Amino acid sequence: MMKIKTKILTCLATCATSAAFASTVTLVQWGEDNDIVNAFVSVNRNNVALNVVTPNNPTTGNYYAGEANPSDRSAIFYNTVYNSTDGNSRLQIPNSITPNPLTFDGSNGSDTSAGRTFAGLTLWQQSDGFLTAGTYSWADIETITWNSNVNASTSRGETRFVVRNGASDFYISNDLGVFDGESAGVAGKGDVSGWFSYTPTTSILTIGTPATPTLDNITAIGYMFYKQDNFTSISHRTSEFSVTAIPEPGTLALVGIALGSLLLFRRRK
Repeated sequence: MMKIKTKILTCLATCATSAAFASTVTLVQWGEDNDIVNAFVSVNRNNVALNVVTPNNPTTGNYYAGEANPSDRSAIFYNTVYNSTDGNSRLQIPNSITPNPLTFDGSNGSDTSAGRTFAGLTLWQQSDGFLTAGTYSWADIETITWNSNVNASTSRGETRFVVRNGASDFYISNDLGVFDGESAGVAGKGDVSGWFSYTPTTSILTIGTPATPTLDNITAIGYMFYKQDNFTSISHRTSEFSVTAIPEPGTLALVGIALGSLLLFRRRK
């Protein structure tokens, strides 16, 4: 009996140790793929508010070969593009660029005034398969990889992460400053030095006051690009947005099982 008890407890201890060093889980994976689309996708957008009810990803067979939610990709996203001028405001996924980037594209049309505003926001939500492995805090997130570049007639714009905690509380990060002119940039979790309150469902342009959120139940995550200038054309292209996390190990639950088993064996002894 003692040998059996020892083996079971050893096994439980091993399981607890394995859980404590759980493998990384991919929460969002978009991009870094050459066959996201097999034809050029371009859809007109011009809304200052983000709709988190109706997805804005393409639904045609050109997108991820017609898969609504491919097992290895986060295909469903929520998006808006806004242009304060009378010019273009489009969401594009060009098939001619490798890898196929998710693109905010705009121009100033016939507007010749200074101070034009262009912005775009894309978000992935838990309700569409994001974070299905459990509840995650900001501390649980291991890496965020946001690989983008800006092709603009003037200087770069602002780039920020956006998260939602719980059912409705949105927050936006500091300007990550990952671009210099038209060069590519990569932003990560370590670039975040502060958060601000944010209500993108009212206006993606308005950033609130500094905040210190707990971020203990992240239910959506994405990014925002913003530019105010006298540009004539602009294109913000994201070739990859991916998020990984290390799930909570549940060590206390395993320890509880071990202790329960020990007590059971003692009673039977």
